[in-house]
Amino acid sequence: MDELADSKSLVDDPGGLRRRLADDGYLFFRGLLPASEVQAAGQTVLARLRSGGWVDDRGIPSVQPHAVNPMDALTDPAFRAALASADGGESMTASPGATMIIRSGGEGPSTDLACPYIPAVRAADEAFRQGQAFCSHPAGDVIAQIPTRTSSLYAAVVLVPATVKDPDIRGSGEGAEPVVALYTAQAGSDFANGQTIACTLAPAQDVICAASLRFFLATQAQISTRISAANMSQMQDTLSSFLTAHIG
Repeated sequence: MDELADSKSLVDDPGGLRRRLADDGYLFFRGLLPASEVQAAGQTVLARLRSGGWVDDRGIPSVQPHAVNPMDALTDPAFRAALASADGGESMTASPGATMIIRSGGEGPSTDLACPYIPAVRAADEAFRQGQAFCSHPAGDVIAQIPTRTSSLYAAVVLVPATVKDPDIRGSGEGAEPVVALYTAQAGSDFANGQTIACTLAPAQDVICAASLRFFLATQAQISTRISAANMSQMQDTLSSFLTAHIG
């Protein structure tokens, strides 16, 4: 296996990045993320696993299997304890200008993350709150649903214009550039969990923004493990079309 080609020297060369992406099919940036942030994210994940009983104090996996999704939570006290200890979301920098947030659920459904942008998540929120919903988004947001063609799995991409402040999307309304956010979620009649990545890069670096969102959708989103390759390809095409239309 050949060593990955490092594209860090091309960060300020959009044309070069596009050519590298077209030739190699990927962009790899060595040392782009601060080591301290990566280590901190790892420790946060380890703490959640430890609180739920998935690993011991040394980080060794538990012999006793535990639930692996919200539907199993009702029968797994350890899973419920871990979700209940969550502070409402974990975030990490995915690349300069791009921030990823994961929200696993909690004692009630964690619908607030994608509620304003994905109708199925809003419906779950209303069911949980007995007919009331408390999520909304600014009228200026541009939202496109990304069909997953997979039961109970959803995705949406959101553009927040530079002049609009969406309190639910980090970085929006704070500069002269628009923000693009990608939401993925699993939702049932009365539960939901989700992830999001928001990109605040300037247009000159739009190729990095687009690559970050596509990489997240294909490999980092929790729902990606349940979607067929063919459906994922169609989802990426939909995302690419949206990004081309709105950020170049």
